[in-house]
Order: sequence, then structure tokens, then C-alpha cells
Amino acid sequence: MNKDVLVKVIGTQTMPGETIEDAEPISLMTKGTLEPLENGWLLTYEEVFEDVPGVTTNVVKIQKDRIEVTKTGQVSTEMIFEVGKTTITLYDTPFGSMDMGFNASSVEVEETDKQIDVKIAYAMSINNQMTAQCRLDMTIISK
Repeated sequence: MNKDVLVKVIGTQTMPGETIEDAEPISLMTKGTLEPLENGWLLTYEEVFEDVPGVTTNVVKIQKDRIEVTKTGQVSTEMIFEVGKTTITLYDTPFGSMDMGFNASSVEVEETDKQIDVKIAYAMSINNQMTAQCRLDMTIISK
């Protein structure tokens, strides 16, 4: 794959009492860079959040069974998605901080010569309260 890539991210959250039909996906399409690692890939891209001034840089370490997302800038955190493991992290925003927990039920990575697809299903908690069932679909396309 080329170093310069297009990144498409679609995130869906289903709150308790909602069905998947109730959920409104949030999507992002941006440019990024992809670098090979010994056991996966390192993806870097920038993101702008609605109602949050400035830019957040995302560094995503993609491995077969584990995805690490590090955000720095206006929003900062480190999220780890690995099946069977719960990670708790501090999620910092300009509006305040909160403890967030992630418990992945599936992590899938599929690669071709021109594309990498990442699919993560996980439960999310905020301040130790179960908040949502989430799905994150990321497509990385070689330019």
C-alpha cells in the first residue's frame, strides 16, 4: 500500500433501550498516512470535532487482533481494543475529562493490496456506567 491514504471512519452508538435502527452513524472522510510495522500498520490522520475548536491527531496502531488509538490535541486519550479485555482511560476534552471504558467483543482486520478494513464492536462505559454498544468501521484506501 502507498504511504498516502484516504481514511473513512463510520461510528455507530446504540444507547440502552435503542435498536440499531435508532442509531445515527457519525462518519469522517479524510487524508492520512500509513506506515508498515513489523506486525501491522501505523495510520495517522487529523480530525475536527463539531463544537470543539482545533484539530485532533489520531495515531492508530493496527494489528490482527488489537487496535490502539491515540488521540492528541483538542481531544486526547488512548483507547485499546482487544477482544476479552477491558481498558479504562481518561478522555480529555476542552469541556472536561471523564473515565471511559472499552470492552471489545470483536476486532476484525482484512487487508488487500489497495485497502485495509477494520471493524470493531465494543461496549463503552463512562465513569463506570454502561453507556452504549458501539461499532467502528474504518476503511483505509491506497491513493
